[in-house]
Formats: sequence, structure tokens, C-alpha cells
Amino acid sequence: MALFSNKIETAKFVDHQEKTIEVLYKQTPESVTLSTYILELNYNSQDFLDLLEEVSIEQLQDNTREFYGNIHKNRSQSVHAAAEVMFMDWIANAQIDLDKQDEERYKLFEKYKEEQLSVLQSEVDAQVERRVSEGFKGVQAELDVQIEERYKEADEYKKQQLEILQNELDVQIEERYKEADTYREEQLSILQKEIDEQTQGRFKETDEYKEQQLEILQKEIDVQIENRFKEADEYKEQQLEILQKEIDEQTQGRFKEVEAYKEEQLSILQNELDAQIKNRYKEADAYKEEQLEILQKEINEQAESKHQEIEGMKNEFLKKFSITSPSPVVYSPEKVAKYIIDNFEDEDTIFKTKLEIFNLPEVKNSKNREMKMKVRKAKTVPEIFAAYYDIQHSNS
Repeated sequence: MALFSNKIETAKFVDHQEKTIEVLYKQTPESVTLSTYILELNYNSQDFLDLLEEVSIEQLQDNTREFYGNIHKNRSQSVHAAAEVMFMDWIANAQIDLDKQDEERYKLFEKYKEEQLSVLQSEVDAQVERRVSEGFKGVQAELDVQIEERYKEADEYKKQQLEILQNELDVQIEERYKEADTYREEQLSILQKEIDEQTQGRFKETDEYKEQQLEILQKEIDVQIENRFKEADEYKEQQLEILQKEIDEQTQGRFKEVEAYKEEQLSILQNELDAQIKNRYKEADAYKEEQLEILQKEINEQAESKHQEIEGMKNEFLKKFSITSPSPVVYSPEKVAKYIIDNFEDEDTIFKTKLEIFNLPEVKNSKNREMKMKVRKAKTVPEIFAAYYDIQHSNS
């Protein structure tokens, strides 16, 4: 069992070739910090096989992709946050500049308004003085009308100037926003390049540090493996001695059990063989009967065909020589009985009698094999007729 067994928090590949694995685990369930364990992808290593029992190769690849994906995501978020901060600073500075320009424009407008009002006031005062001196009636009314007109003119001029200022401000703001977008893109590209350079440098430093740590870890692992192999060899020798003793004792007991089991199995096999032999003999007898029936049918057919050929030849011979056929022989019971007694065990008579019996419809169509077998095995003519009698009664 490896040091990290049943304690793994996460595991991933730490190189592009996916040959080196980093395992993060807790030495105890109460541990706050994670310990690191580095091992090689080697199916002959017990530590690697222990790791595969908890984490598959696919999970290692998924964890690696997720780890580097989080690094790329964090880097992108950092770049975006830095660019957003720079853009907001630029907007704030641009707003301050615009506020200053608006304030200066309003000051200029107020100054221009005061100057125009003072000019107007001086003109009005001059006209009032002139009208008063001339004694013109209705001076006050004209002055009121002129003042009112001048105020209207001033308001219209003010509106026109405000519209002009507003348009200029809108144009300037739009230009500033365009400049801000251009500046933001330039700063983002610069920041991206700097971050890429920093990231590349960090990756190089990380790779160098990783190689150094891997070398140190490899040395430690080699020492540990060597010590473990020594301990394993000693432990193996001890266990082999113990196992050898146990195996000797078990072997002796097993030999006794095997002998007893062998005797039991031999007796069972002998019984099974005897039963199989009996069944095979029965099957052989049945098969022999079937074959004998088939052979008997073939013999009967051949005998009948031969008989017909002989009868044909006989008739032709009689016709050829103009010989009349003999009168039919009349068999009396005495002659039949005498013939059976004289030919009681004659093989030719027994064979011909069997043929005649098997040609009879009740015997030929009978499905009772045992009865047919009695006819076939009969050694004398009476035995044949006795079997034929049994077949007749079994059919009825």
C-alpha cells in the first residue's frame, strides 16, 4: 500500500508527455496542508498500481486539463481586471478634463454676458439721459421695451452659445471615447504581451524548479525503493520459510485427502461406467434389432424377387417344352405334422418358415419388437409358430 492510499485529494500530470504524476494527499484526516508525492507512469510500479485503484488515467487527464484551464482562466481574468482598472482611471481623468473645460467655457460665457449687459446698461443709461434732457415722454416705456428686447436677444444668444458649446462638447466627448477605446486596446495588447512574457518566464522557472524537485525526489525515491527492496527481500525470505513449512504440512494432509477422494471417485466412476456399459448394451441390442429388421426386410424383398424370377423362368420353360404344370399338391394334416417332425431343427426349413412368417401382414405391420425378436431367435419350427401365435394375440 502506498503512502497516499485512501488519502488522495487530487492527482494530475505535471509534464506534457504525461509521464510524471503529482499526487496531493492529507497525511491525516485532520491535516490542513496537503503533502505532495511524485511518481512515474510505470505499470511495473506498485505505487502507480495503487494509484490506479483510486484514480483512473482519464481522471488524471481531466484533472490536468482542469488545472491548466484554471491557470489560463485566472490569467485572462487578471488581464481583463487590469485593463478595466486602467480604462476606468482613463475615464475618470477624461471626465475631470471635460469638467475643467466646461467650467472654463461657463466662465467665459458669464464674462461675455456681463460685458454685453454692461454695454447694454451704458447704452440704456445714455438714451435715458438723452431722453430726459429732451423731455421725451414715454421714455420709460421705450426703455422697458428695449430692455425686454435686449434680454430676449441675450437669452437667444445664450441658447445659441449653449447649443454650440453642447455640440462641441459632444464631439469632443465622442473623440475622447474613440481615443479611449484606441488607448485601451493598445494598453490591453501591451499588457497581454507583458503578461505572456511573464507567464512564459514563470513557466520556464516552474519547469526548472520542477526538474530540480523531480531530481531530488527521484534520488529520495531511489533510496526509498532500495531500502524497500531490501526489506521486501528479507520479509519475502521469512514468509517463504513460513509458507514452505505450511505448504509441507498442507501437502501431507492433502495427499491423504486426495487418496481418499481418489478411492471414492474411482468407486463412483466404476458404478457410472457399469451403468453406462449396461445402457450401451441395451442401446446396442436395440440397434441390432433395428438393423436385423431392416436386413430381414431386404432379404424378404430379394427372396420375393428371386421367387418371381424363378416362377417366370419356370413358366417359360414349361411353355417352351409344352410341359403341363403339375397338379397342386394336397397337404393333409398328417403330412404337415410328419414334415414338421422330420424337419424339426432343419436350418433351411427354419429359415424359409421365418421368411414366410415375416411376410405375413400381421407380423410385418406389428410394432412389437420383442415378439419379432422371439421369431428371429427361434431355433425350431414350433418356437417360430409359438412366437407367431403371441404376435397374433398381442395385435388382437
